[in-house]
Amino acid sequence: MADVSVIEFIVYALVGYSGIILLIASAFREIPSTASGSTIRAIWILPSLFCVYMLASAGTDIYFEDTTTTLINLNTTETWTETKQDKITLYQPVWVTLHILFFFMLLIFFIWNIIQLLVKRE
Repeated sequence: MADVSVIEFIVYALVGYSGIILLIASAFREIPSTASGSTIRAIWILPSLFCVYMLASAGTDIYFEDTTTTLINLNTTETWTETKQDKITLYQPVWVTLHILFFFMLLIFFIWNIIQLLVKRE
């Protein structure tokens, strides 16, 4: 599992959840009757599929910027270096499972649209 920064987490979440919203909205609309409609839906879902996979493989730690402090003693040649790493730990591991569920749901939706693209004619 890879650790992600806050900015990566926000970008992946925005793109991934917009695909989930698209999936919910398209469930209330009619199924496209043309191949071009299925193509547009399949192409739009690919970035969301990738981002939800990245969220599922991200793990439970979200990192902020690392800060390094170096103290130099002027009377001697001693130096001290302190590195501080701020992070948020998601205590509920259900988020990883939820993102895996979203990944498979979007994958099935993508495969369904590709099948519709191959079956339907203009």
